[in-house]
Amino acid sequence: MILMGFTYKPRRLSITALPAGTASDRNTMIEYLRTTGKRFLSLKKDKIRLKDCLLMWDNARPHTATDTREFLTRRDVEPVKQSPYSPDLNLCDRFLFRS
Repeated sequence: MILMGFTYKPRRLSITALPAGTASDRNTMIEYLRTTGKRFLSLKKDKIRLKDCLLMWDNARPHTATDTREFLTRRDVEPVKQSPYSPDLNLCDRFLFRS
């Protein structure tokens, strides 16, 4: 599984490939957010705080777990809400289906 985070302005990208067999659970999500947040803050120019990032997640259990929500709340991060069981694609996935 690949976890990806990006920002629009300034343009930054964080890609993490999980080792084969690694579970994508709440602990994995929290560690990814923690690592990405540190990586963005360590930039010499245009430091980015995690609360300034836009999180567009689907309603997967690791994304909605209490531990994950509490981690984000402590850092003033508000993920973009997506309706449960929405037939729409996550906006981040749109590039997969270009016409």
